[in-house]
Amino acid sequence: MMLTAWHASSQNAIQKDSVVIAKDIARKVLIDLADYDRLRVNKVEENLEKCIEIQKEKDVLISFMTQQNKLMENSLQLTEKQLKIKEEQFKTAKSTTGSGFLYGLGGLAIGLVVGVLLLH
Repeated sequence: MMLTAWHASSQNAIQKDSVVIAKDIARKVLIDLADYDRLRVNKVEENLEKCIEIQKEKDVLISFMTQQNKLMENSLQLTEKQLKIKEEQFKTAKSTTGSGFLYGLGGLAIGLVVGVLLLH
């Protein structure tokens, strides 16, 4: 390995310390060997299965949250419609109450006049 590192450093245009290059190459080789060992023991497959399960759970949570957002949006639209209907009801109730009061007062006055005339 040290010979390979020395050969690699002699090929580079930028001169590096051969020990640093040897450490880098050795580290890469060790990482590759560790990955190979994990593959051989099927740890990578277990990790991939766990990752797939976690991704499925995340997808379920995301779809649940989007459904909740849609429900909240629909309920918000319904409450806005209810408020509009209530406002219209209050407007019509106010307009009829004013005229209803006048008709009631007029009816009372006519009733009093007719009542007084009948008594005399």
